[in-house]
Amino acid sequence: MRVRLLAASLFVLGLVVAPLLTEVRSRSPAGDFPVRMSVPSVDRFRILADAAVAGEDSAITYRVWLNLSGGGSVQYAWMNVSLDPDLTVERSITPSGCTLSGNESWQCNGLREGAYLWTVETRLASNTSLNRWLNATASVRTYTNRQYSPSVEDQASVWISGVVLSLEITAVPDTWVRPGELVEFRIRVFGRDQDVDTAHNVVVHLEVSPGLRPNVPIDLAWEELSAGGVLGYTFPLFVEDNATVGDPVWVTAILRYEDSAGFPFGPIEATASLLVQPGGLVSAADALAGILVGALAILAWIGILIALGQQRIRIDEVLLVHASGALIQHATRTPAIKKDDDLMAAMLVAIQAFVQDSWKKEATLDEFAFGRRKAAFVRGKHVVLAAILSRGDPAYLVPQLRAAIEDLERVHGGVLADWDGRLSRLPRAERILSTLLRGGYRKEAWTKWFDDAKRLIRHRG
Repeated sequence: MRVRLLAASLFVLGLVVAPLLTEVRSRSPAGDFPVRMSVPSVDRFRILADAAVAGEDSAITYRVWLNLSGGGSVQYAWMNVSLDPDLTVERSITPSGCTLSGNESWQCNGLREGAYLWTVETRLASNTSLNRWLNATASVRTYTNRQYSPSVEDQASVWISGVVLSLEITAVPDTWVRPGELVEFRIRVFGRDQDVDTAHNVVVHLEVSPGLRPNVPIDLAWEELSAGGVLGYTFPLFVEDNATVGDPVWVTAILRYEDSAGFPFGPIEATASLLVQPGGLVSAADALAGILVGALAILAWIGILIALGQQRIRIDEVLLVHASGALIQHATRTPAIKKDDDLMAAMLVAIQAFVQDSWKKEATLDEFAFGRRKAAFVRGKHVVLAAILSRGDPAYLVPQLRAAIEDLERVHGGVLADWDGRLSRLPRAERILSTLLRGGYRKEAWTKWFDDAKRLIRHRG
C-alpha cells in the first residue's frame, strides 16, 4: 500500500515540474540553462598622434592602444581607424593575433587580458587644405558568447598649419669654458621655404643657468616671420669667476608663435650647454696644436728609423711571380753569388703558397726566414714580388718592394692582367728588378712614406 502511495505522489510531482522545465528551456537560446562566463572587456582605448601641429607633406604617426581586463578570451574583436582623405598610409604595424581585413581595419581572434598596440604611419598630401584640424578616429568592438559589445571610439586631432618654424641655439666656444671667460650664444629661428603662411607674434624666451652673468631671463620678440625667413640674435654672457668646475652652464631658448588663423604654437625648446673646466687647463685649440707638434716629431723619428733601416738592407735575390703562380723573372745582386738550389726551391714553394693564400685571405705582405737569410713578400694587383736578404730587417724592405710593384704594374699592368708567359711582353721588368737590387727604390719608398704622413697630418688637423 505504501509503495503504491509513493508512486502516485511521484507521478503527480512529475506532472507539476515538467511544464516548468519546458518553460525554462524555451527561454534559453541554446535550449539549456544559461551559464555566465568571464570574458575580457575593454578597459581603455586611445588613439594618439606623434605631433600636435603639422604642415603639408608632413609625416604623422598614429598609435592605437587597446587594454583588455578580465579572465578568458574575446572570441572576435574589430579595430578600425578612419583617416582624413589627404592622409596616405605608408606602413602599419599590427599586434599578434590580429590581421588586416581592409583599409585600416583589423580583425583579432582570441585576445586575452593585456595591452595591444597598433601603429599607423601616414603622410599628409602636399596640396592639403591649411589652417584646419586633421582628425583621425579609432573604434573597437568585440563579440563573445553571441553578444556584441558596444563600440568604443577615440579621436586624435592635429592642427594643419601653413607655417612651421624651427629653433636653433649654439654657443662659441661649444664644449668647454673657463671661469671668467666670455661665451657667445646665437639664437636662430627659421621659416620653411615651402611654408605658405606667415608666423606672427614670434617670441623667444631665454632661461640662463647659474654660473653665467648677467643671470636674468631674456625675452626676444618679432612681429612676424615669412616663409624661408630667418630671425637671429647674438648675445654674450660671462662665466662667473666662482663657477664650479665640472658643472654645466647653459641657456635654454623657448619659442612660441601664432599662424595667420591665430592658432598658438609652442613651446618649442632648444638648449646650448658647456662644461666648466679649470682655468689652468690647456684650451682645446692649444691641446690640438700640441698633439700635432708631437705627432710631427714622432713621424719624423719614425722616418729617420726607416731611412737608417733601409740603408742597412742587403738584397741578394729578387723573384717576380705572376698571380697564377708562374715565375716571371729571377734576378741576383751579382753573378758571383753562389746559387743555392735548395733555397730557391724552398722560396718558390713558399711564394706559390703565399700567392694562393693571399688572394683568398686578401693578405698583401708576409715575411719568411730561411736559416740565416730572410725574405719579404709583397702582393700587387697581378704579381707577387719577393726579395731575399742577407742583412737587415725585412720590414724596412716592404716600402721598396711596393714602390717597385707600382712601377711594374704602371708600365705592364695591361699585359700582366692577361699574361701568356712570354717575357718579350714585359721589356721593362728586368730593369725594374735590377734597380730594386741596387737599392734604387729607397728614395721612392721614403718619399711615398713622407707624402702619406703629410696627408695623415692634414687629415687629422
